[in-house]
Amino acid sequence: MHEKRTGLFRKYLRLIKEILPKCLVLENVPGMNSVENGAAISEIKNVLVSLGYKVEMKILNAEDFGLAQERRRLFFLASRLKSAIEFPKPFCGDGKLPFLTVWDSISDLPKLNNREGGEEFKYPIKPQNQFQQKIRDQSSMIFNHVAPTLGQINLERLKHIPEGGSWRDIPNHLLPDDIKRAKRSDHTKRYGRLSKNGFA
Repeated sequence: MHEKRTGLFRKYLRLIKEILPKCLVLENVPGMNSVENGAAISEIKNVLVSLGYKVEMKILNAEDFGLAQERRRLFFLASRLKSAIEFPKPFCGDGKLPFLTVWDSISDLPKLNNREGGEEFKYPIKPQNQFQQKIRDQSSMIFNHVAPTLGQINLERLKHIPEGGSWRDIPNHLLPDDIKRAKRSDHTKRYGRLSKNGFA
C-alpha cells in the first residue's frame, strides 16, 4: 500500500511526458523528502530536467498565505519558458498581515447541535471581518453546513474536551479500547477540539 501511494508521482510524470505542458506544479507531503532516502525527489527532478524543464522545489506553509490551517506541503514548480521560476512570497506573520485564526474564518457560521444544519440556508449575521466578507463573495447563503450524527458515547466524550484539547481530556472509562492502550504522545489530533485563536 505504501509503495502504491508513494509511486503516484510516477503516474504524474508519465502524463507530463505525454502532454509536455509549458509549466507545471507538483505538490506532496514534506515527508516525500525521506521516501527511499530522497530517491523520489531525485527521480522527479531528473525526469523533469531531461524533458527540458527548469525545476525549483520548496516547502510552503498554508498559514503564511492567509489560511487558518497549519499545513506544510512540498511544491515543485517546473517550466520550459525562459522566465525565472518564483515562488509566492508569504504575506502573513513576521511584520506582515496577521495570521488568520480558526475564529476569523468561522465565527459567522451558526452554532449547530447534533444532526442539525442543512445543504443551504441564509447566514444569520453579517460578516465579522474582511476574510468572511471576501469568502462569501456577496452570497447571503451558507452551503453544506451540517453537524454529523454522533452516537451517545461520542457526545459524552466531547463534553470533556476543552478548547484546544484532545482524547487526553476524556475520562479513561469513556475512551475507546484502542486509545486506552495508546501512549499519551500518540494520536495527538484524535478527538481534537480546535482552539479559536489557533490554526486548524
